[in-house]
Amino acid sequence: MFNWDDLKFFLTLCRTTKLVRAADTLKVDHTTVSRRVEALEYALGVKLVEKSENGFVPTEAGEKLIPIAEAMENSALFLQEDIGGGGSELGGIVRVGAPDGFGSFF
Repeated sequence: MFNWDDLKFFLTLCRTTKLVRAADTLKVDHTTVSRRVEALEYALGVKLVEKSENGFVPTEAGEKLIPIAEAMENSALFLQEDIGGGGSELGGIVRVGAPDGFGSFF
């Protein structure tokens, strides 16, 4: 059985195509991204990404996994936002009060 959390690393690498960019997005070290994607590949028994001159690209198996992983990601976000009592995003109207001169200047 694979670690579900590894899908997040796989998706981010596919979206950014670079280990360093994926690591920055996930706020981890680039070696962690590499290790987690390799662990997912090992658990599934298939190569999911290949290194090319433009960065990492999904293999045929990786292409098949992307929509499934995105559906799982969407389900997790739904769970967090709808069932979990709200997400981390704020919403609503923001009003700023300022003196006339200051408000006119900006």
